[in-house]
Parts: sequence; C-alpha cells; structure tokens
Amino acid sequence: MSWKMFTSSTTTKTEQLAENNMHASAYRLCEFFAAEYLGSTVGRVLDVGSCDVNGTLKPIFLGWDYVGLDIAEGPNVDIVASNQGWPLTDSSFDVAVSSSCFEHDPRFWITFKEMARVVRSGGWVYICAPSQGPYHGHPGDCWRFYKDAWQALADSTEGVELLSSRVYDNEPWHDSVGIYKVL
Repeated sequence: MSWKMFTSSTTTKTEQLAENNMHASAYRLCEFFAAEYLGSTVGRVLDVGSCDVNGTLKPIFLGWDYVGLDIAEGPNVDIVASNQGWPLTDSSFDVAVSSSCFEHDPRFWITFKEMARVVRSGGWVYICAPSQGPYHGHPGDCWRFYKDAWQALADSTEGVELLSSRVYDNEPWHDSVGIYKVL
C-alpha cells in the first residue's frame, strides 16, 4: 500500500467522519498507518487526545482493545490524565496513536515519552499534527510540527526509533506524521 493513497477520493469510513467534521486527511493518514504497519493484527491501542470533539480514530481500531486518554472527561475518553505520570503500566500497549492533539499540548515532549513508556518493545507510536494552519485553540494552540520535529523527539527519548516522517501537502493543515518503533 502506498502512502500516496491517502489522497484517494473516498472510503466509507472517511465519508462517515466527514459528517462529524474530523480532519479527513488526518483520519485517512491513520487508516493508512494501520493498514501499512499493523495489517490484520489486533492488540491493545492507546489513543492520546481521544476526546471526540469533531471525530475519533476509534473506528480504525475495531476489534482492538481500544483505550482513549485525554486531559478531561468527554465522549470517547476512558482515562483522564495530564501528560505526566499516566496511571498506566509500562509496556502495556501494542500501539499508541495521537492525531490532531500535539499542537494543543504545551509539553508534547513529555506526552511522547509517556507514549513510548507504555508501548511494548516491538510496538508502534504514531503521531499526526499540523505543520501549518489557522489558530484553533482547544484549549490552546501552541505548536506546529515539521518533519525534523519527529527526529528531535526520537533523539531525546531512549528506546524509540523514527521509521518515517513526512509532511503532506494538504490544505490548510499540511499534516506532519511521525511513525516510531519502540525498541
């Protein structure tokens, strides 16, 4: 499967999420991450920034043991926690994903270290965040991410390897994606 396919015209899931305003491009990129890197396997997934404000990644992980984590209670949130000291056991997930969240996190580097901590060796961390786009505070809008940001996170976090980083040419967000393997 080609990462270029995220620009393909439609999928049933993508059409459904468009009705609830989730960034369709961010959703499609996570769909393709799951297809390319996870295939037909199932396991335990942690979605960081999971509150369903305008859509959710949960449908991508049907059949998985899905756990949603966010800083406040809300739809699709199973665990409420700040970005430090999550009440989760080390190496207790196969995958951690975060989409359209890191730009709102004033201390995203701590969140990334927590994601790496709770994913087992051989597991995956997937992050999608904008490299451009208008201000959209929820509760704040602190950052934009270029492809070099993902390598900087890997360099500052023991036990992870950056496998892929890319910025996509989709308006207005120009989604930036980092994919990591936990060692």
